[in-house]
Amino acid sequence: STDVLEPEVTLAAAVIAAACTEPEKELFSHACHELKRYIHEGKGAIKELEAETFRETPPLLQAYMSAGSSRKAVIDAQLRDIKTHARLRSKEMWYGWRGQLLEELMHVLHGIAEGLLRDDEVLLEKEEIIAEVLPGMLEQRDGLEIEAARLQEAANAVSPEEKEELDAARERLVEVDEELDAKRLLLQSLEEESQILASTEETLIDARTEYTAAIASADKVRDSCRSISIDEIAALRDNITALEATHHWHVDAASSHPTTLTMTYASALQLFFHPTAFNTRISTGQNAPIGLTYLGSADPLPTTLRFFLQLIRAALQALPQAETTVPQLLKLVSSGWEAARRIAESERRLGIEGLTATRILADDKLQVSSFILLPKVKTKVRVDFEVSATVGENGGEVSVGTEVGCKVVYGEPYDETKMKDAIESKAGEMGEGWADAVRDLREKLLVRGKKVGRK
Repeated sequence: STDVLEPEVTLAAAVIAAACTEPEKELFSHACHELKRYIHEGKGAIKELEAETFRETPPLLQAYMSAGSSRKAVIDAQLRDIKTHARLRSKEMWYGWRGQLLEELMHVLHGIAEGLLRDDEVLLEKEEIIAEVLPGMLEQRDGLEIEAARLQEAANAVSPEEKEELDAARERLVEVDEELDAKRLLLQSLEEESQILASTEETLIDARTEYTAAIASADKVRDSCRSISIDEIAALRDNITALEATHHWHVDAASSHPTTLTMTYASALQLFFHPTAFNTRISTGQNAPIGLTYLGSADPLPTTLRFFLQLIRAALQALPQAETTVPQLLKLVSSGWEAARRIAESERRLGIEGLTATRILADDKLQVSSFILLPKVKTKVRVDFEVSATVGENGGEVSVGTEVGCKVVYGEPYDETKMKDAIESKAGEMGEGWADAVRDLREKLLVRGKKVGRK
């Protein structure tokens, strides 16, 4: 037999085969499989049509067989057109399918071409890098080969006595290395023992801290369970009395199931509320019933006190209890009632100076009117003090503002603006100067008398 020499495969031929021949081969293989499938499906469809035709004659053939000669000529022409259209339609599908396969092949080839271009760029970059490094590495290899030859010559030139000394030095070096390893192991074991001792020390410190806390807690329990002496009771009573005298609050009743508290302010207002509904460590987060009752002896309640009582009650009902602390709640009630007492006292002093009238204008506005009668000039002047009360957010204090108005009801046409300025200069925000301002205005008007030019 003769040996068949296989052709030598070059890099260029391998690249061409991988880039062009292999995609074309895959395309042809795919086309052959598709053609086989189409031929198989076509044969099956033809067999089904033949079987159906044998079972039942199609209406077209029945019409053809029963038609006359002229009608058959028309049907023959139509059948030729149908066959021509079907053949052309088949060619269209055939060329379209081939065109689609060709487009896919071209898309793959374009992608391969782009990849080859990118590979070429990468190879160029690598070649440049290698061209920079390779000469130095070649020189280094040559130098190492020369050095190896020199060392080999030197080793061959060593005498047997020197070799024995070198062997002894090597053995000693090995012994020193073993001693160092043993000392390293000893040092490592000592470090582990030191870490264990440090961990034990930390454990003991933690235990000491825990025992100290337990002893302190036991001392607190012992102190809480011990009996209270008479002196301590007296001291607590004195402290409570001092707090009540300072803040004017007094605890009337308290309950734990449910948690409720009833307190009295200045022997005039009684406040009932649930402390756990407010902003505390055990807050329930939901509003609870709250009530404010007047305990004074005034019946009926004066308009001023009734106005502030209604204002405080409305503020309590609208209060977000979960966001409000108990001190804020007490401050709201106390500040509101103190404002009511000061305004009521100013109203009382104003009543001494002359006739007064009080009416509620709105939920947050109160008007106190004072009338100045000047019989000699037959004049009546009305001075209005409009009190506006506001409550701060989340249980803030009640603040009061006053606006002054003056009006001549009848009589001399005095300047109302000047009279208003005179009142405002002495009235004050809480009404502390209402009576003095009205008295000064009456004295000035009495001195003024009739305006010049009036008869």
